[in-house]
Amino acid sequence: KDKEGSIKEDLVAKDEMQIDQLEDEGECVKKAQATVWPEFYEQVGGKDKINELLILLDRESI
Repeated sequence: KDKEGSIKEDLVAKDEMQIDQLEDEGECVKKAQATVWPEFYEQVGGKDKINELLILLDRESI
């Protein structure tokens, strides 16, 4: 995670990767969290497990 930013920059600089950003990516993520993720809570160990992962990824928990 600590090296993610520099790795991305290096790959983009070498033309090995193109990174596109959605203008309102946050809204898409929130919709997925609200509608899709609940279907899989049991399969991954519950909502708490998803929140643990999101915290590790420095993302907003649900």
